[in-house]
Amino acid sequence: MPVAKLFALAEIKLMGQSLFRHDFLSLLCMKIITIIMLALLMACNNPENTIKENNNNVPVNADTSINNNITGCYIQVLQRDSTFAKLKQEGNQVSGTLMFDNYEKDGSAGTLTGTRDGNILKLRYDFQSEGLSSVMDLFFKIEGDQLVRGIGDMTTKGDTAYFTNPSLISYPPGTTLNKISCDSLKN
Repeated sequence: MPVAKLFALAEIKLMGQSLFRHDFLSLLCMKIITIIMLALLMACNNPENTIKENNNNVPVNADTSINNNITGCYIQVLQRDSTFAKLKQEGNQVSGTLMFDNYEKDGSAGTLTGTRDGNILKLRYDFQSEGLSSVMDLFFKIEGDQLVRGIGDMTTKGDTAYFTNPSLISYPPGTTLNKISCDSLKN
């Protein structure tokens, strides 16, 4: 029997179709796809976002976004309630204004002063609500162009509400203010 005929029979017996030609093309395509995927992974490797180690061999995120100035305007809209903030950062000092516009409840408006400690804003909110002056601690975690409001147990003394244990403050989703253009607030 000629070799070409044996080769053709081997193809039919194994898969009932052109197994050898089909496998070769599949293998070639898989290799090409693998090479493309590896090239994309290597191209996407951004050395600015890699993990570095400090002198104590503890991993430290090399992302410098927490050092970026947070000056700007922020907004949060939850159903019919809105929160607006305008912040200015100079060094680690932060100041600005904040307004809560609540549906069917009294809102509040006032000033913010405080500090930035890494990616945490520790602010004092002096505001007017229902004709009364009050003060409240507000903490925000900086996540890119967003500020996530801190939630925790608070105690009130006189006209001031403050966190009883700042180390237990959580920053849950749904309490986020998004950075926007300050020009969009002027309308």
